Amino acid sequence: MGTRVYAGIILLLILGLHSRNLGAEILGKLAIFKLGLTINHIFASVFSGPAVVYIGNRISVNRMVVPSFLWVAACTLLLSVIQTVLHLVPEAYFFHLLFLSFLFSAQSFLEQVLLSRQDVSNYNTSSFIHHTVLIGCTVLLLYYFGWKTENVFFYSFYCAILATILFLIWASRKAFRLREFSFRSKIAFIIFNYGFWVQVNNFVQIMNYRLGLLLLDIYWGKRVTGYFSAAIQLAEAIWIIAKSLATVQYAKIASNKSKEFAVDLTMLMSKASFIFSLAAAIILIAIPESAIGYLLGKDFSHVKQTMIYLMPGILFFSISLIYCHYFSGLGKFFYNSAGSVISLIIIVAISVVTI
Repeated sequence: MGTRVYAGIILLLILGLHSRNLGAEILGKLAIFKLGLTINHIFASVFSGPAVVYIGNRISVNRMVVPSFLWVAACTLLLSVIQTVLHLVPEAYFFHLLFLSFLFSAQSFLEQVLLSRQDVSNYNTSSFIHHTVLIGCTVLLLYYFGWKTENVFFYSFYCAILATILFLIWASRKAFRLREFSFRSKIAFIIFNYGFWVQVNNFVQIMNYRLGLLLLDIYWGKRVTGYFSAAIQLAEAIWIIAKSLATVQYAKIASNKSKEFAVDLTMLMSKASFIFSLAAAIILIAIPESAIGYLLGKDFSHVKQTMIYLMPGILFFSISLIYCHYFSGLGKFFYNSAGSVISLIIIVAISVVTI
C-alpha cells in the first residue's frame, strides 16, 4: 500500500509539473497519446499481462518467454501503424508509441513474473524505482534543460521504464533458465486462450474510462480534453487503494485452489477498499480550489467541479475492481467481460448525446 501511495503522490506532482509548464493544449495531446499507449499495452498484454500470473503457477515461466515477446513485438507494431494511419495518434508520435509500448510490455511481463512467485517486495520496489526516476527526469528536463514540450513526458518515461526493466531483470533472474526458452504452439495457445479474453475485458474497461476523452477531443478540442484529463487523474488517485488491495488479492487467489478462501478474502478486501476509498474521496473533495489551482496552475482551478461529478463512479469502481480480480483469479473472465460490455453500451449511448 505504501508504494502505491508513493506512486500516486508522484503522479499528482508530475501532473502539476506538466500542467503548470506545458499547458492544457499539450496536456490534452498527452492524454490522447497515453490512451493510444494503453490500447497497445492491453492487446500486447494478452501474452505479457495477468495470464503470466495465472498460468505461471501451472507451467514453467521459461516456456512463456518466447511466445510472449513474439506476440508483443507483432502486436505493438501492427497497432501503432493502425492508430497512426487512423490519426488516433499524431504521426509525429509514431516511434514513441512503438518503442514505449514495447518497453512497457516488457516491464509488465517481468512484473507479472514476480507476482506469479508472490515476490510482492521486489514488485513494489520496481514501482518505487519507476516513479522516482520518472519525477527526477521530469524535474531535470523542465528546470535544468528548460524543455517546454511533450518530449518531457516521452524521455522521462523512457528513462523510468529502462531503469525499472534493469532492476526487474536482476530481481527475477532466478526464475529464468535460458536453455529452457522455447516456442511451443500448445503453450502459446493456452496463454492466448486465457489472456485474450482477459485483455478484451480490459480493453472494454479502458473504453469505459476513456471514451469521454476521445469524444471531447473530437468535439471540443485538445484544451478541453486537457482540463478533463487533469480532473480524471486527480480523482483516480483514489484508485491507488483498490488497486493495491486487488494486486495482493489476485496473486493469492491465483495461487490458492480454495474457493472458500477466495470468497472470504474478496469480501474482506471489498469492504476495506470502499471504506478507505470513501475516506480518501472526502479528503480530496475538501481540498480548496485555491490549493488545486496552486498545484495545477491557475487555469486548472475549476477542475474540482468535474472531480465531484466523477466521485460516485470512482467509489463504485473501488468495489467492482475487487470483484473483478476475484473472477480473474478463478479464471472466470466471462463475468467481467459481460459487466464491462453492459457498461460500455450505457456509456456510449449517454456520452454521444451529452458530449
